[in-house]
Amino acid sequence: HHPHQRGKQLAHRRQFSLPCGISNGGQFGAGASVLNPALKRGPDDQGDQNHKAQHQHGGAGLGTRWRRAGCRYIHERYLNVMAAPHFPPPHRWSPDGLVAVGGPLTPERLLAAYRQGIFPWPVDESPSGLLWWSPNPRAVLLPACLHVPRRLARTLRQQRFTITTDTDFLGVVDGCGSSGDRAEGTWITPQIRQCYHAAFRAGIAHSVEVRREGRLVGGLYGICLGGMFAGESMFSRERDASKVALVWLVQTLAARGCCLFDVQMASEHLSQFGVIEVDRDDFRRMLAVARRLPCCWPLTPLGDEHVSDDEGRGQPGR
Repeated sequence: HHPHQRGKQLAHRRQFSLPCGISNGGQFGAGASVLNPALKRGPDDQGDQNHKAQHQHGGAGLGTRWRRAGCRYIHERYLNVMAAPHFPPPHRWSPDGLVAVGGPLTPERLLAAYRQGIFPWPVDESPSGLLWWSPNPRAVLLPACLHVPRRLARTLRQQRFTITTDTDFLGVVDGCGSSGDRAEGTWITPQIRQCYHAAFRAGIAHSVEVRREGRLVGGLYGICLGGMFAGESMFSRERDASKVALVWLVQTLAARGCCLFDVQMASEHLSQFGVIEVDRDDFRRMLAVARRLPCCWPLTPLGDEHVSDDEGRGQPGR
């Protein structure tokens, strides 16, 4: 939303059909560009003919129904919904996933969001550019159903990588925000970086580092709540490094009792690992169950051990 790259490999984007036309394109399971360039047009441009038609047929004037958010326009009902640090009730969430716009970005609010199945996904660094999402459907990976593709299994048998956890959180976040073509289009703003780092210091956020000969060549980070892990972003500087991080983490979490791995949105890339889509209400019920389980973190890094190369439905890798 949650793995390989938010850039090239996961450019199979899911675009939400919101009134403002915002493209949902850069969480764990989507592309790196946080905006579709064609959506920079405001309501007076040709990209908003439907709302022009509404205006011409007696609808509310554009000036009263739209507000500027960065260089885009957002329907005022989404802006007004989020003036306080609390989130609106689920029946007010957009069918396509937008929950709220703006508000504070703090570890406390981040935790409150994840407890409800919501995550931040900014389109720019302005206060109104901070969007909060809960996609419908929601993409999840059930740890017991992890599938390790055949070619990746061969890579795992080569034992090229060493894995650690929580040893270089900011290094992983920075890798996710800058690797490949993401430097000019990352959703990982300085505010996001600062907030997740604070969550890491509080023991809420965690990272997996993949190293080769001591160099950080890949990894992922996310949020852990009870028996649920929410993957936020991944990166690779060497082929398969992020996939190794994902497979190791899912296998190890499964051994610790994790029952839900949230990847936010599905993609062709994620489907090879056994990702499925579930209705948002079903996801929220699954999340409620997972949250009541004992916390599946901390993990024991494998060090010079390596990931299981079981094909098909993987078994815990320890």
